[in-house]
Amino acid sequence: MVHRYEWRRAVWPHGRLLMLRAVIPLFAASLFSLAAGATSSDIQSPPLSAFGTENVQSSSHILALFEEAPADEALLAGVERALGALTAYWGLDLGGLLAACEKLGLPSSFLFALVVYADWADMARDVDRFDVSGASLFLWTRFYAPFELPPLFEARLPLFVLTSDPSSDAWWSAVRRELMHVLQLRSWRAANGLTWAESSMLREGVAEWSALYIRKAAETSTEDRAVILRWLREGGTLERAPFYLHREIGVSLVERWIRLAGPGSVWATFSPQEKSTYPCQGLPTMCCPVDFPPRFLVSAGVTWTQFVADWAAEAQSASGSAFSEVLDRWKKDAFELRKVLLRPILRQETLAEFDSIAQRVAAGLAMTEDLDRAESLLQRAPEDGIDIDVEALTAREDTLAWYAVRVDEARNDMARVRSASELVRKLDRDPAEYARRFAHVVNAYVPAAVRLPLSEYEPPSS
Repeated sequence: MVHRYEWRRAVWPHGRLLMLRAVIPLFAASLFSLAAGATSSDIQSPPLSAFGTENVQSSSHILALFEEAPADEALLAGVERALGALTAYWGLDLGGLLAACEKLGLPSSFLFALVVYADWADMARDVDRFDVSGASLFLWTRFYAPFELPPLFEARLPLFVLTSDPSSDAWWSAVRRELMHVLQLRSWRAANGLTWAESSMLREGVAEWSALYIRKAAETSTEDRAVILRWLREGGTLERAPFYLHREIGVSLVERWIRLAGPGSVWATFSPQEKSTYPCQGLPTMCCPVDFPPRFLVSAGVTWTQFVADWAAEAQSASGSAFSEVLDRWKKDAFELRKVLLRPILRQETLAEFDSIAQRVAAGLAMTEDLDRAESLLQRAPEDGIDIDVEALTAREDTLAWYAVRVDEARNDMARVRSASELVRKLDRDPAEYARRFAHVVNAYVPAAVRLPLSEYEPPSS
């Protein structure tokens, strides 16, 4: 008998999440049993019959669950090859990582789990984020996990989720990015001596470099260099790095570090293998920080302060680009993010025209007039006479709020959006006013939110 998904909605402080009730016990029982040097004959097969073998597939290091059966063996093999290429580039020892898990007293098996969705919107609803192409989750304890976990599930389980589109280069970039994030979740440590924003930029920089630049064996794109140049010449500093540029700045920092020290040294700075780390037994790696300044000095041969100064000087010596003004505006006005949030209240022909402009931006062919047109398309929301998909709009509320509440002027308007949503869903009110308020918050405040310093996005310490 094939066990299909049984979905149930769970409400958490961070928003609404759907959970996989059947798969959690399977992951709990089978993850982390693969020890270093073990062969397939040494490993007890997980009880796949308890879930349905048509949906589940495993490789050397990954347990994968596919929303639609049958499981795609070729896709999983491709992910495993990507993992091998990334670990070789960064100098990771997967056997050592598995052995470290064993030393920490963890139940055993694969390094992490992969959940492959057939539809992006379903994935976005489940992780409650509509601003991602994929997501990495660190399911550590019942308190921190975004899913409701059974008593059996107390071990750490890095999990990443993606949609299935193996024919797309963008999809494979997302695979590499999320692979790096789950490996960071497994082995990177917090860094004393760095601000949260600096650490986040380096973390994202390593993931983004892995996603886009390793396979090209190239430098940071000329366009991104030019945008960073504009930001620096306008008085930008690393301490005030804006959210909308944090990945680009992170990649640029990582690129320079790699030139000085090599990729293996970059990874080792955050992921020490010394036995002194083992007293952290039972705690996630992020709870066992490394002393970053001396480790970085050994790695790069300069202090972090001098490195940042040299990086800024090098970035400002780069050539400008006429297209950088267009690309900078595209990023800082959050065009793509606003389109995703407003999709349920825009017509298909409007979305198609917007996407054609986005393609021109990606190709470096767009002009200011194109962005003016894209802005006018977004300002149409909600379009007259459109059948408002209330469920799709309310699913996006938490993503919108994640940005909007950081702008002081937006908080009251966001509260009005929530109130209008309640009236529509509970009292069957006309959704038009709800859609108008939602669109107003998106267009009025999301650009302001992404221009804030990355430090404004630091999670609360308690």
